[in-house]
Amino acid sequence: MKIEHGEDTVSVEEEYSAYFRNQLAGHLYEEGGFSDAEGMTLRYRFIQVDEGSRFSRYMLGPIAGKGTMAIEIVYLDPAGVEIAGVETGGEICGGIFGGSFRSALKKAAKETAEYARSNCQP
Repeated sequence: MKIEHGEDTVSVEEEYSAYFRNQLAGHLYEEGGFSDAEGMTLRYRFIQVDEGSRFSRYMLGPIAGKGTMAIEIVYLDPAGVEIAGVETGGEICGGIFGGSFRSALKKAAKETAEYARSNCQP
């Protein structure tokens, strides 16, 4: 399964996009998963990103300054026909030093790969 980054509907720091892609590839291509040589394609794009306020989460508690994100995932067969589409995302609402946006990206990448394994095997 190839991984493609589609056209985001919101501005996303390249660091976050690269982190999501690397996490996704790690989960997709791990033993028993997909290979990048297969004809299927997974296309993702960020459709909502609000990092919230890490300072507020740290100083005022996990709910204050909560951040959110949503990623649209489309699975395409070898002919480029959409066979499935899902939306994943997460919240940043706490953690040590106010939480990290990367934790939400990591969770979304894992959920995306699990969905692909369960529903998109050739």
